[in-house]
Amino acid sequence: MGAVVALHCAASPASADIGLPMLAVVWPAMGVLLGPGVLVEIVVARRLLREPSPVMAVIVANLVPTLAGIPLTWLCLVACLLLTGSLLSLMPNHSPLLWIMVPFYVAWLPPGVERNQWWIPVALMAC
Repeated sequence: MGAVVALHCAASPASADIGLPMLAVVWPAMGVLLGPGVLVEIVVARRLLREPSPVMAVIVANLVPTLAGIPLTWLCLVACLLLTGSLLSLMPNHSPLLWIMVPFYVAWLPPGVERNQWWIPVALMAC
């Protein structure tokens, strides 16, 4: 009975703050920007290269690297995040190292971002 009381007294509220996967933020923007980028490239390919029908080549040349590259880049950034550990969340707000560490957190903003709201726009700009 004493152990139950001790555990109850030592317990803290549960937290489901797992951070923000930036891939979920970037992926929709990528989808929106891919279309206009492909259209511009088709127009440029027709005018500069005098290619009569560059549509499929441009679509494939943009779609494959985008669909493969964004998730692969995200995975590499998550690996960097895991290697650097939780250093960013342990640093004081006024530390100059904070600005150096933020790019490592582009892929996944760690819990505790509410105390440093500037991480989100910096992470989005780094994407």
